[in-house]
Amino acid sequence: MSTYDEIERDGFTIVRNVFTRSEVTDLRAAVAKGVARSDILHPANVTLTPTQHIAIGDLIAYPELKAFAYVVLNHRVLEIIRSVIGNRIVYFGDSSMQMGEGTRGFHKDNVHRNDSTGSDWASNYNLVRFGLYLQDHAEYSGGLKVRVGSHQVASDKVGTARNLSTNAGDLVIWKLTTSHSGNVVRPRLFRGLTLHPGIENRLPTFLRIPGSDVRMSIFGTFGAPGKHLDTYLDYIAARKDFENHYAHSTFTDEARELAVSRGVELRIPMPAFGTRALRSAS
Repeated sequence: MSTYDEIERDGFTIVRNVFTRSEVTDLRAAVAKGVARSDILHPANVTLTPTQHIAIGDLIAYPELKAFAYVVLNHRVLEIIRSVIGNRIVYFGDSSMQMGEGTRGFHKDNVHRNDSTGSDWASNYNLVRFGLYLQDHAEYSGGLKVRVGSHQVASDKVGTARNLSTNAGDLVIWKLTTSHSGNVVRPRLFRGLTLHPGIENRLPTFLRIPGSDVRMSIFGTFGAPGKHLDTYLDYIAARKDFENHYAHSTFTDEARELAVSRGVELRIPMPAFGTRALRSAS
């Protein structure tokens, strides 16, 4: 079954070994350096869980990732994205790299996530997010949980929950309409059991399988031109809480040329884009 068929059926797909173990080692070093620089130069973007640090701005804002075409312009990643949403793809600065343990809870990322009458559900949804996990989650905590088939309904309570067993270098892709939860907790007892995020949050540490290493992950979003993308970009433009991220994002001349050469359309989602971007690496 193709990646397209899988994501249309289940709302997600896993592509194995997109990056080699050696590349993962280099990516981990780049993420650690980029996140550390972000924490020093900008107010820390830390969630309610104090150990999670999200580097401010999009991936192109970080020269540390240039060797990997900032991941979002990496030819292997783009080939996979095209296989699920078609040849015309748009990138609009919705990407991040993270370190540490974050919050949990099922949610969708599309605009009309709770409104079944919204335009997101009127035709096949063609915005997807990828997650590149830089450590093993086949047997360890910290990976992604999804509700299978949930991309077809405006509810985050529908669909069988599944912990995804990914290895370092695997790429997970899911539709923004798919219900998911990050930072999976695998229990020491009944290791194959998929727990609800609410139970995961209450499970004592001694009953949890720890992560295989410090959790590092890279995320990016792409869309095909059309109504769904326009709706999502309008949603971004209206979100004041997104301004800090986009102010620290950038499309450098070099990245623009690379995007053109690889057939990626770049769009700027709000006027604040790039107004506080900082490119120099320490």
